[in-house]
Amino acid sequence: MDLEPSVADLDEQTRGGLAKSFVEDAVIGQYRQLVRWQHITGQSAQIDSGYLGQHLVSLVSGIP
Repeated sequence: MDLEPSVADLDEQTRGGLAKSFVEDAVIGQYRQLVRWQHITGQSAQIDSGYLGQHLVSLVSGIP
């Protein structure tokens, strides 16, 4: 049983709002965490965006 509607069931305005929230949560939030660890570990704060991009494209296009 699905608790959330499929992206295909959402209107464009709702998907746009979810896309914005996704970027804030998954990209910006993760980047801020990585920057904190960057100072400790000396490693890059780059995010592997391939999988994140797939989520974002689904939200924008409405295609699961």
